[in-house]
Amino acid sequence: RGVTDVSALAGCGALHTLVLTESEVMDVSALSGCVALHTLQLSKCRVRHATDISGLADCVALHTLDLSDCYGLFHISALAGSATLHTLNLSRCYSVVEVSELAAGCTALHTLNLHHT
Repeated sequence: RGVTDVSALAGCGALHTLVLTESEVMDVSALSGCVALHTLQLSKCRVRHATDISGLADCVALHTLDLSDCYGLFHISALAGSATLHTLNLSRCYSVVEVSELAAGCTALHTLNLHHT
């Protein structure tokens, strides 16, 4: 019924853009090896916890991250050290209750969408 596992992408160090919108992916930790990843769209995915997105902290070029409509996403603490993250979309992530942890490490963040969050 769609993509459920991204572990085959672990060695794609030159991957720039990845669109996984409406996929069944629950864990993106394998993307930690995608050091050139600039744009990641995970809207309407099944990502749920900070551990599910923890690998994104190693994506040192990550500029744009769309987690909108990831209804089960509770914690985003794994993103706290994302110094290159400019745009973060958390709209309709109803379970996210704390975003203050982003303030310290996301020094380049200039667009944060919390619409209906």
